[in-house]
Amino acid sequence: MKKYSFLVFTMLLAGCGGGGGGGDNPTPNQVKDSSDFPAEQIRVNVSFDVLGDGTANVKAYVHTSTGEYYILLGAGDSVLLTANGETQSLKLTKDEIIEGSGSFGGEYYSLVSGDNYPEYTLTFVREQGSYSSAFTFSQNDIPTPFVLQGTLSNEVIDLSWSPEADHSYTLLGPTFFCYSGNTAEVKGGHPSEGDLNGNYNKSLTEIFDQNQSQLVAGKSGCYIEAEVLGSKINFNNAAENVLVDVSQRRNVRFNLD
Repeated sequence: MKKYSFLVFTMLLAGCGGGGGGGDNPTPNQVKDSSDFPAEQIRVNVSFDVLGDGTANVKAYVHTSTGEYYILLGAGDSVLLTANGETQSLKLTKDEIIEGSGSFGGEYYSLVSGDNYPEYTLTFVREQGSYSSAFTFSQNDIPTPFVLQGTLSNEVIDLSWSPEADHSYTLLGPTFFCYSGNTAEVKGGHPSEGDLNGNYNKSLTEIFDQNQSQLVAGKSGCYIEAEVLGSKINFNNAAENVLVDVSQRRNVRFNLD
């Protein structure tokens, strides 16, 4: 289900130095791809999100050490995932920031993998192996699964889970959605919150500066989603060209109709 995955991914990358400005925005006839840069300047930020259903979403975003963001992989360049004896290329995706909004973010590369393989390797490769940079992690590096429980009662969102030692937890959202035909109305709450210790409790007014009646007035098909990401604190996640964030990701949805 594609909702605000690209928005969330951008928020994750911001913490890794992947977001933000740096350099002018290119005009259409100035667009560069990764093959326009020396291999040593290419950076690949990857999110490996274990979903708790036997799968993991893998997304990669390509940028450079000189400040070009969300660039395409050029001819001969690829990002590969090797797991369970199989190597796959991540595929180009240009997802809407919000489904139905008609607003697109930037290019990224993705695939869905199983979550129970002993080892995973993410590799940036140029020209059939003339240059490569790889990062490998194992099952021991994957955070401990958790169950996210949530309620919306008396206009207060309450989230809870059992935290693990040596883990950190980040809340993405909550985010309010309403759909009408091919259009979407989206209202984000306050910025994501990190270092949560197993609970989150706030009123809709605290989050959105509006109560439920004000949020849904004249609308239909409305709901609120929130996601919690759990990560290991001491996970060393970087190779020369590849940085990988590994997390357990859980979401909860509250229908407002």
